[in-house]
Amino acid sequence: MLGGQIPHQKEISQRCSSISLPKSMGPKFATVIVLAIIAVTATSASVLASKNQQPSEEEQALTWLSSLDEEYSLQCNAQMVARWDYIVNVTDETAAISTQANEVYATFKKDAWERVTAAFDANGQFPNWESYSDSVLVRKIRKLKDSAKDSILTGTDLTNYLTLQAEMETIYAAATICNLDGTECGLALEPRYPSGDAMWVSPYDEPYFQQQIAAVWEEMKPWYKKLHAYVRRRLVEHYGSDKVDPTGPIPAQLLGNPWAQQWGNIADLTIPYPDASSVDVTAALNEQGYTVEQIFRTSEEFFTSLGLEPMTDTFWEKSMLEKPEGREVVCHASAEDFCLGPGSEDFRQDQDVYCLVGSAKVVPSGALPCVSHKGNPWAQQWGNIADLTIPYPDASSVDVTAALNEQGYTVEQIFRTSEEFFTSLGLEPMTDTFWEKSMLEKPEGREVVCHASAEDFCLGPGSEDFRIKMCTAINQDDFITVHHEMGHIQYFQQYRNQPFIFRDGANPGFHEAIGDTLALSVATPKHLQTIGLLTNYQESLEADINYLLAMALDKIAFLPFAYVMDSWRWDLFGNATQAEVMNGHWWNLRETIQGVSPPVERTENDFDPGAKYHIPANVPYVRYFVSFIIQFQFYESLCLAAGEYDPNDPAKPLYKCDFYQNAEAGQLMENALKLGYSLPWTETMEAITGQREMSAASLQAYFKPLEEFMDNYLAETGDCIGWGDECLKTKN
Repeated sequence: MLGGQIPHQKEISQRCSSISLPKSMGPKFATVIVLAIIAVTATSASVLASKNQQPSEEEQALTWLSSLDEEYSLQCNAQMVARWDYIVNVTDETAAISTQANEVYATFKKDAWERVTAAFDANGQFPNWESYSDSVLVRKIRKLKDSAKDSILTGTDLTNYLTLQAEMETIYAAATICNLDGTECGLALEPRYPSGDAMWVSPYDEPYFQQQIAAVWEEMKPWYKKLHAYVRRRLVEHYGSDKVDPTGPIPAQLLGNPWAQQWGNIADLTIPYPDASSVDVTAALNEQGYTVEQIFRTSEEFFTSLGLEPMTDTFWEKSMLEKPEGREVVCHASAEDFCLGPGSEDFRQDQDVYCLVGSAKVVPSGALPCVSHKGNPWAQQWGNIADLTIPYPDASSVDVTAALNEQGYTVEQIFRTSEEFFTSLGLEPMTDTFWEKSMLEKPEGREVVCHASAEDFCLGPGSEDFRIKMCTAINQDDFITVHHEMGHIQYFQQYRNQPFIFRDGANPGFHEAIGDTLALSVATPKHLQTIGLLTNYQESLEADINYLLAMALDKIAFLPFAYVMDSWRWDLFGNATQAEVMNGHWWNLRETIQGVSPPVERTENDFDPGAKYHIPANVPYVRYFVSFIIQFQFYESLCLAAGEYDPNDPAKPLYKCDFYQNAEAGQLMENALKLGYSLPWTETMEAITGQREMSAASLQAYFKPLEEFMDNYLAETGDCIGWGDECLKTKN
């Protein structure tokens, strides 16, 4: 149009094809519209030519970046397709192809970064970019200028880096462990910056982010120490003081998780009221015949009930939702965006709670006595020892595993149930591509990466290629996980129309927090009763305390583990510790911060951090710490919007809130999800919560009844709150 030229006929046709006219307006009216467009366009071109106007620098920059955005989507999609082919079929061939694709994509990103850096420079094509009127455009440029990361490497260094990372991930996917006495092995386990830590925390746009994390941990530390003291007392009662020091750290192998990161697997040992009703729908899922797909459909329905988007057709077609047989897969749950941008439908997921990874090396002294048959090898969460810690074992239980099986739930039925949760909120359903390409169960005959994940295939505006890879089992845990992973897909779908560089969470913790926020609602007895999976549940204070303790064993017990994971790596990046003593430093942090000790003697010949997927995969972990804090802030805000929580009404406590089928909560969520990374995360958080900072206040409000119970319990037992020197000082 510049220079007074009348637009090409094809351009006019394209513009007119996008016009929607009421049926009552016939072809004559359409002709008038077309002629008017031609006249106005020609006049505009003539005026422009007469004034010899040129687009402003800011307008030229916008056009330049739009072209780069298309390149990013296509390059990212090619890399994602190769990655998907690898994680759903782990072979040397697919690993090599994926590594090559990673190298091509990294080279492209480096080239793009160099072009952006040169163009948006004082001597470049767009020297005044920092003064542009569009603040979002300035943010986009700034992020592109900071996007080099691993692409800083070149040539042989880049190839070696990517090959080594692929080898570590492959070792992790194929590794297995032995049982406690070593009689059975081959068992699936679980499946430009001043420094590396500065690069990793840069997406949070906060100059003192690490200090903020430390401050939030200090806010939660007293609460964690109470939980630690309570669990330690219950373990002393179960195993004896000769196995568990009443004043020391807890042996990691007793916490029901390979990494001791979450303790939910020992809930049966710790619940205070074992006779109270339990919230576990695993039995119901099996009784009702739920399939893996049905679990995902149920999760999808939760989102659509809030007015959010369903999964795309590509998601259902290409995701891996169950572990395939006969091939290795990466079992670690994940959600993937295939980079196609606006209109994209390619978002996928992968997961399997039972297809987990194992040790990457043989322990010289034999089998590593890491966990019990239902423990957690990392001691990161303690839910697997709930049976040892539950205070009221006779209270009703919230576990729908039996109901899922009794009702004949299939995997697909679980996914459909999840989908309905989303649509009930007014959110989007899954796309046809989702159902066609997702891997929802483990396939036979090949190895796959079973770690649950949701994938965005980068196609951008209009995309439908979003998938889930998950080796789904019919039980309570996977029922909740499906909703979490589908939360990633919903996020992908909501921000797919953003420019490529903004197709991401507001900060890395947001993606995890969104899924967990929804899971908090889905896991409530109220919701499980609503969808017919929890029957014969008797409400009582004892049942509530058991429920909250089971939650705390996962949510609160996890915080110090997440803090340790990246504190250890930050120390390595900043040379605060040396590689020669890094395993010892790992266990020093585990004991000092988390209060856990190794199950057997460890040396520098061991590399215990590498047993956690995110270490060999080089994935920053502080995002999970952030997500476990802000998910409760999100949850509180959505519950207030839905009228399900009233801090002044004892009949409406936060922990009982279910915002299923509430459009107000769904709209609040949708407004935030659509923003992607386009605004600073503090502004996006403010849009949901009215707060601009992370705070543990919402988490503490959620668990307040449990804290009161623990205060009374620990006062009665006289147990020390803390471990090691703290308890010695208390005695003296």
